[in-house]
Amino acid sequence: MGKERTPVPPEVSAEVLFLQDHTCCVCREPGKAVQLHHIDEDPTHHSIRNLAVLCFDDHDRTQVRGGFGKRLLSAEVEQYRDDWLERVAQRRAKADELAVASAEHWAAETKQSFRSKSMIAPAGCLHKSPASTAKSSL
Repeated sequence: MGKERTPVPPEVSAEVLFLQDHTCCVCREPGKAVQLHHIDEDPTHHSIRNLAVLCFDDHDRTQVRGGFGKRLLSAEVEQYRDDWLERVAQRRAKADELAVASAEHWAAETKQSFRSKSMIAPAGCLHKSPASTAKSSL
């Protein structure tokens, strides 16, 4: 009989779910219910490197024993997980680049718009300097 399951510490669970975008690393279908899978099948080994986010269907595939069913092996889960981690990181980096570029573009547009508006005096409004106002009152 195997080891008795212990709960994954909340901070480890949160980190794994965040890093893997709360998405199954095998099917990568967003919004599916997921669970943490212990790659080495030791339910007490809660290191981040030993955990993969799997949907219930793909987790069941890791549990198939015997028969003609093809089991999802630990090495495969590791490959799926590592590839998914890289893709999530790349996607987040790209999103950050786009957000920064968008913010810089918006700032430049706003600055240009402000400059254009401040250069044009409203119709019928003449701006007099304090010196010309003092001369005209004499």
